[in-house]
Amino acid sequence: MDEILKRYNDRSYLIEAIHDILDKKDEKGLGDEEIKKIAKHFKISVAEVLGVLTFYSMLPVKLKVKHTIRVCVSPACYIKGSRELVEFLKSYLGCDENNVSRDGRFLIEEVECLGLCDVAPAVMIDDRIVVNLDREKLKRVIEEVR
Repeated sequence: MDEILKRYNDRSYLIEAIHDILDKKDEKGLGDEEIKKIAKHFKISVAEVLGVLTFYSMLPVKLKVKHTIRVCVSPACYIKGSRELVEFLKSYLGCDENNVSRDGRFLIEEVECLGLCDVAPAVMIDDRIVVNLDREKLKRVIEEVR
């Protein structure tokens, strides 16, 4: 990884560097320490590296979380309060700048559409879909999953 990073000294080559690193790895995805090393090399935050990794779906990330919470933020869900649910989740779970909970068990992702506009707001926790949400219902579901 160090040899690859030496070839790239400008942030504009971040994606190319990540591709080269992934091509040389035996396993899929980048772990936390690798992401931190990339951020340090390019003198950017871990959040910026994660932003690139999560924006481009072909770049796999290996976050050590047990549960992924996908909150729909498309217009129908947004109008019905999904933005407030995201903020509630971040606060309730004590998320860091990477949207990983304090206990490391949950990752919050904002997604464009879950295809459930008629029962908005909608959230997908792992493979479970939860609809017609408010804070209390979401809190109960999180506690069930825990």
